[in-house]
Amino acid sequence: VATEAREIYSFPLLSPQACRMLVEEVEHFQLSGLPARRPNSMNNYGLILNEIGLRASLSRLQAAIAPLARAVFPAEGRSLDDHHSFVVSYKPTEDRGLDMHTACSESISTHRPLRSPS
Repeated sequence: VATEAREIYSFPLLSPQACRMLVEEVEHFQLSGLPARRPNSMNNYGLILNEIGLRASLSRLQAAIAPLARAVFPAEGRSLDDHHSFVVSYKPTEDRGLDMHTACSESISTHRPLRSPS
């Protein structure tokens, strides 16, 4: 675990194979033509992972990282009882980035891009 700044840590979480599988699952859903609710009002190209059948898997991932969350954030990590798991896409011709905002979460996990822009 690397400390990037005060109370900001980074570490490898998913294997390359797990990342590929997640990307494939998102791409398969996007190709299905099924409607998708967006994760928030700031992203027009995001996808809520809980709503495409990944809630149970991501709940297990949350349970696996809970001991680390409790170790680095004793008060906030004490009770990780839910998650709003989603992916977003940024492209020059679509959403270009995320404006400054606040989030009301005990902890936020942000991951680097799963795939390089094409």
